[in-house]
Amino acid sequence: MGRYVLDLFLSSTSEDLRVHRDTVAEALGRMLQSTVRMESFGAKPSKPLDTCRQEVERCDALIVLVGHRYGWIPSAREGGDDEKSITWWEVQWALDAGRPVYAFLVDQEAPWTGPREQDALIRAASEAESVATWRAVKRLQAFRAFLEKETTRVLFRNADHLASLVVSSLFQWLLQHAAPVRPSAPGDDAPAPVVPPDQPAQVTSAAPRPGQHYWLEQIHAGSARASFPAPDAIKVAIISGHPRLGHPALRGVPITTVAIGETPAAGAGDDHTTTLAALIGGTGAAGFTGVAPGVELLAMSVLDPNGVGSNAGIATAIDRAVVGGARILCLALGSAERSEVLDDALAEANEAGVIAIAAAGNDGSERHIYPAASDFVISVGAVDPSGRATAWTTRGAWVDVSAPGQDLWVPAGDDGYARSNGTSWSCAIVAGVAALVLGARPGLTSAQVRDILIATGHPVVSPGAGAATGPVVNAFGAVQRALQSGLTGPSNARRPRPSSPRRNAGAAPVGAKRPTMRK
Repeated sequence: MGRYVLDLFLSSTSEDLRVHRDTVAEALGRMLQSTVRMESFGAKPSKPLDTCRQEVERCDALIVLVGHRYGWIPSAREGGDDEKSITWWEVQWALDAGRPVYAFLVDQEAPWTGPREQDALIRAASEAESVATWRAVKRLQAFRAFLEKETTRVLFRNADHLASLVVSSLFQWLLQHAAPVRPSAPGDDAPAPVVPPDQPAQVTSAAPRPGQHYWLEQIHAGSARASFPAPDAIKVAIISGHPRLGHPALRGVPITTVAIGETPAAGAGDDHTTTLAALIGGTGAAGFTGVAPGVELLAMSVLDPNGVGSNAGIATAIDRAVVGGARILCLALGSAERSEVLDDALAEANEAGVIAIAAAGNDGSERHIYPAASDFVISVGAVDPSGRATAWTTRGAWVDVSAPGQDLWVPAGDDGYARSNGTSWSCAIVAGVAALVLGARPGLTSAQVRDILIATGHPVVSPGAGAATGPVVNAFGAVQRALQSGLTGPSNARRPRPSSPRRNAGAAPVGAKRPTMRK
């Protein structure tokens, strides 16, 4: 299992920042992280400075809060230098140990009611006390200058403002570090070529006309959004590549990008991830509206520019999405090989209340594709504008639901659009519907959301004698069902899949490839 909790050393002076320290510790606790402070050390056989240094060096990062006081200055006899405060020493030890340091300094123009170094001038009974006070003020100024030179610092105005700054500043770092790469079976990291969606038609620079968003009406997305007031923002993790953040279709969409392993999380981006993000959360600001405008997106980059990834990387992305607060996973990728490390990550995400949605594939067969065919996953096939299963969609009784996936106008290039097909797009649409359902009833489990989507969907018309697949999602019907009272009930229990092969409990043969395929 990935490591979800990190130790964060919280450094500050005590008398003036007690409330600030407590507020920051509470905020980090809500992010499932552990804070270490001097008052939590307990009795130790070693000297205070030695103990403090040991605690700093064992932590994963240091957060330093600086107000208007300099703090205790350890003497040379105590192991200090009669100049640096204990807070300065803590920062220096963290930097020497290669730990990241996040510095938060009080805005000196902000109102302040706590003690300040210069206040001692009022009480000074001698010239020596006055000189000592001015030395403390000068040392505090030098400490602030040191932090501005050696760290990235942010100014805060009060305790609540500080807590919000700490959370926003550490969020990206926590996603990168709170869940290390999972151990995997031989072959889980082996790269393999992907199967992309059908090639788009010629790219046009014009935004799609409203009539070209037929799929929004096909699933009744507008009616669904209008049926309940301002839901809490739901966070959706897109596990794919890197979106083109400058594309007009993503204007106004809140997206946090996270690189997994060696995969870059910056640069030009790719059409595949850009389309997934736009289909889920497009705001309509540039003429492209997604299913659930207002959602927050985490773009977890696990595929390289050639669309190649690994199951171990996907599992790590799932772990970090859980840490990042995602409620929904959009997995528009897959492989014909089942992965134990990926199954474990999905099971743990499910236990944490996260809903996984995956594309079933584009090969027109009934072959199981993973993670879509894994336990705890809602698998998605594709239909055309008439509600008929496309000739190329993977189908079968193991496919839970369907959604539009043919002839969609989607983002392409830096600012253009093109017509394209793929169960990736169907997967993103269902992820958006799931976000609407959770917006209407946040406490629903993965099993309940799956049951709602199936129960309220429209039957699919299958071509010829092809196997039937799950119904076409009906966003309005699903939201109405979610709003009904009394929907509390089953836990995230495993839902048996017809004809699904049992997982091979043993490790994959050495050198066996477990490819990741875009769909």
